[in-house]
Amino acid sequence: MLTVDVSPVDMGVVKLFDTEAGFYPTSAPIFESEVILEAVPAPGYQFDGWTGDITSEDNPFTLVMDCSKFVTANFFLIKYTLIVNISSNGSTEPAVGSHEYIPGSLVDVIATPDINWQFAGWTGDVTDPTSATTTIIMNSDMTVTADFSPIVHTLTMGTDGSGSTEPAVGPNEYPQGSIVDIVATPGRGWKFDSWTGDVADPASAVTTVTVTADMEVTALFRRSWLVWWLVGAGIVVLVTAISVWITVRRSRARDDSAT
Repeated sequence: MLTVDVSPVDMGVVKLFDTEAGFYPTSAPIFESEVILEAVPAPGYQFDGWTGDITSEDNPFTLVMDCSKFVTANFFLIKYTLIVNISSNGSTEPAVGSHEYIPGSLVDVIATPDINWQFAGWTGDVTDPTSATTTIIMNSDMTVTADFSPIVHTLTMGTDGSGSTEPAVGPNEYPQGSIVDIVATPGRGWKFDSWTGDVADPASAVTTVTVTADMEVTALFRRSWLVWWLVGAGIVVLVTAISVWITVRRSRARDDSAT
């Protein structure tokens, strides 16, 4: 007598001489000296070996009927592994790590960037690599990575009048949220007046800008009239001195000629 069982139930069947039983466990008298057993897994399952009076993973298996036998065909649910990674500052759903799904599962995946970062795309076999919310069809073990990049803005520096700035005049790129030190240095004969644009202290030549978008700031300079007055006075004194010196030289020259 041969008794055959299946475990777990409904995960597969066993063929005896190409004939499937209608239910399990099932028993049948066997008059042959050998019987061929074949385990046939149901869709999504895999044969996991024989137990009972057989300890083997061979399939089909030729069983010698030298006495009554009790055998069980074991099956297990096939699962694929999805490994989710991130490249930098952000998170995912499902969370970063390893997850198991049955074959054919449609898995929704979502990438969420941290503050001041942006989603840059998926690497791996996803339905839409450019969308932060997309899907994966689990037809094998898979690995996907959510890529993020910092949000970058342009800080454009300018001047009105004679002077320079630090950072230099022109476009400068910074990650969103950066606090940038800025300095205005007046040219000769000029003085710093104020900043235009969203700066921390428009009246201070040394201040900061918090970069939250593309921004423009301008250092305003105006002439230093005190300097110009001093320079002008110096020129007048110098011209007067030269004129006196020339007059004295001419006077001496005439005196020398008279003698």
